[in-house]
Amino acid sequence: MDDFPPERQPSSTGRAVVLDALRARGPATVPALAGELGLHPNTVRFHLTKLVQLGLAREDRGAPAGPGRPRLLYRATGPGGTGERADESIGEYQLLSHILTGYVAAHTDDPAAAARSAGRQWGHHLVDRPEPGRHPEDVRIIDRVSAMLDKLGFAPQARPSGEILLHRCPFRAVAEQHPGVICSVHLGLMEGAVDELGGSTEDAVLQPFVTPDLCVARLSTSDAVDAGNGNQGRPGSAPA
Repeated sequence: MDDFPPERQPSSTGRAVVLDALRARGPATVPALAGELGLHPNTVRFHLTKLVQLGLAREDRGAPAGPGRPRLLYRATGPGGTGERADESIGEYQLLSHILTGYVAAHTDDPAAAARSAGRQWGHHLVDRPEPGRHPEDVRIIDRVSAMLDKLGFAPQARPSGEILLHRCPFRAVAEQHPGVICSVHLGLMEGAVDELGGSTEDAVLQPFVTPDLCVARLSTSDAVDAGNGNQGRPGSAPA
């Protein structure tokens, strides 16, 4: 990949911008998106490849504009994608998440606690562990948690204070109906990851939908407080 100035380097936040553009304008080519967003075509192509891998976009072959291979067109998929009705765009995984979330909400005594516990177990499993004998610094812990969230499609932006800005929710349609379950799973994922890395998240809090396109997680660990790196996290959890 070409060397770009820092503001043009591929990032998960940039990926969310590309996805939003696809949802707003419909099918588009790489050059068209690059011109509209002011990004290098290789940067746009990088993000589109990741979006296709995550199932958030699809690649189609359009009619050729002239001699040579057909143009590649990209379009958003799933809820929020253009050109499809919402009831037709829910894939099998989204449907399964609706079914299971509804069941947990209706058939457990404390849906938020059950969801958070399940998320913690998966957080232990999904995060990249440090090498044996190494204890990463708190900022490194946040970076590793953020990397896990990036792989899951949250478009995270980590801050040294232990705060992570989540610019998209992979299960937004379900979270809006059952925030006590889905948001608790997400909080549990982060707590389990921090635990696996040797940190503490007793005061972890997730604030869902601070704006329509932003959730905020605060994972300040006890070590960070001892080191004078930040505020003690405010007690809390995802809403029930």
